[in-house]
Amino acid sequence: MGGNPAWRRATDVLIVAYLLAHGVIALACDVQSILPDFAPGLHARYAALGLVDVVQRWGREQGDFLVLTNPPWFKALIWGELIYQVPSCFVLGAAWARRRPGVWLPALVYAVHVLSTMAPIFFELCADARPTRTCLAVYAVWVALPLVILARCVAAGPTGARLFLRAADDGGRGAQPLGQAKPKVR
Repeated sequence: MGGNPAWRRATDVLIVAYLLAHGVIALACDVQSILPDFAPGLHARYAALGLVDVVQRWGREQGDFLVLTNPPWFKALIWGELIYQVPSCFVLGAAWARRRPGVWLPALVYAVHVLSTMAPIFFELCADARPTRTCLAVYAVWVALPLVILARCVAAGPTGARLFLRAADDGGRGAQPLGQAKPKVR
């Protein structure tokens, strides 16, 4: 993740976009694995919106048998995603965008949690011939980006003090929230 300020800021934008996308995708798609069991009425609303068809078509066309069969262990991981990861996505996304130093430890825990849940999912998909390369590539995002978050958190030191740019690293601008910059004093 280097000391290059432009590279670090680009990585920050990518992390924020990933976190927000993860939360939205989980609420639109992943939750469908458990809705029929605990909220059939809500599942019917998802069906009326066409969201169920989107997930079913993805499963058929991309060989994602997990979303088609929803084995019990997969549902358990989805519950963990909805209870911990989804709220974390939105809170961490906002905190990361605002460059809040306190995001370091929750982001570290989030990254480890996602990687832990992705291990059995990715193993199951890779051990089967049905998933397409596109399917595997999409799931790989949920391995790659948590690894980036984990790397940034580990590189930030034992207290997370170096997670965001310091004034000396950023041409005197300091660690500003994404999309904002201090006005230059002339």
